[in-house]
Amino acid sequence: MKAFFYRALKTASFIRDDGAAFYQVVPVRFKNEYLSQDMHFENGSWREGVPEKKADSLVCEYVEILGSLKAYDYTLDQIADFDAAEFPLKKSCEIEEMGAAQLSDYLAYKKACERAEKNQAYSKDANGIHKDLFAVSVTTDEKALTLTLTLHRLYESGESGEDIFASKPAVQTSTFTYDMKAGRFFIQGYGHTDEHVNSVEENSAQKQREDFSYPIASFLDDQNIPAEALSCAFGELVRLASLYTGVPLLCASPQGSGAVLKKMYALCKMPFESCLYPVLCSSELEKKRFVFERNDSLVFKKFCREFRIPDCATVRKAYAARPASLLTVLHIKQAGFSDINLYRCVLENRRRCYLFDEADKKALSFFVRWSRSLRGESATLRTLLKSSRDVVMTRATAWKCSASILAGCRMN
Repeated sequence: MKAFFYRALKTASFIRDDGAAFYQVVPVRFKNEYLSQDMHFENGSWREGVPEKKADSLVCEYVEILGSLKAYDYTLDQIADFDAAEFPLKKSCEIEEMGAAQLSDYLAYKKACERAEKNQAYSKDANGIHKDLFAVSVTTDEKALTLTLTLHRLYESGESGEDIFASKPAVQTSTFTYDMKAGRFFIQGYGHTDEHVNSVEENSAQKQREDFSYPIASFLDDQNIPAEALSCAFGELVRLASLYTGVPLLCASPQGSGAVLKKMYALCKMPFESCLYPVLCSSELEKKRFVFERNDSLVFKKFCREFRIPDCATVRKAYAARPASLLTVLHIKQAGFSDINLYRCVLENRRRCYLFDEADKKALSFFVRWSRSLRGESATLRTLLKSSRDVVMTRATAWKCSASILAGCRMN
């Protein structure tokens, strides 16, 4: 299956046309305060007007982004003396001391900077997606159980003529490939080729954390892909995961391009329990040695058994709404609480979860175990929730709370 999405000209919308066969991309530049008329790029040069759409071509907007000021390189040393904001000062000099040629170059340089700045602000559409992204294709191979997400962009390949803004546009493709059988994820076309592997034989927690480390997670967060194409890709990957596992999977798509891409990454790594994957890769479990396999359908039960978390409706409901709540359950348990009804009281409120997630663990544990022996778990939790309205539990607040409780006990 192959789905093709292309940007409707002058809009932020992408249109799906699976039967499209575009053999030629025609970049266009629209009239603005710097261009007296619309122009299009054809046969190696810019020409007037916007061509009509044809069956074998795709007309797409090209935004002028100035990558360098090569035309002004020969005067940079002189300009450096006058523009402290752009270049470090070499000596003290006033703009009035410039000669006619220097002043002309300097003003042209400043005008080019202003034009580049305005073009940069204009370079994104209403959805925050760069206008240089003009098409996206989603290709699925059911036999190999792979999905490829291909992004088609325009980029500056070289200058054309004396106008540094009239560069030669070219098409660049970058791909995200998901291999469901092997649990592999490939990135190509961003100046490098990268492969992130989750080997079935190397299933240590440390290996998984390295696989979902900061670089890849941050990279996926920074990507902005049209929702129309991303929704199609997510649905297809869920279908491939269902074919791989033999079980119909239901996965809700999160909000935001980066969140969807990270969800797809996790689904490729752990098709049976994709929500659990980021939890297993978190720094909270860095010193834990939980061994698991990506094709294990009982990995959630094993996780609960390993960390002695009650596999009950309260925990599963919180996990379904927010997978990271499993870490909150661990924090509540480590603090010294054992009553599952108190767990529910905390998990239902995000602010209460924040108390256990962000507090000083040693201070919190000391206070809970000490207060619990005097007043019980319910009263201890009430005191914690009351104190969390204004401050997060630290060593200082733990001692303060324990002192007030001790004083109350002595009065009684």
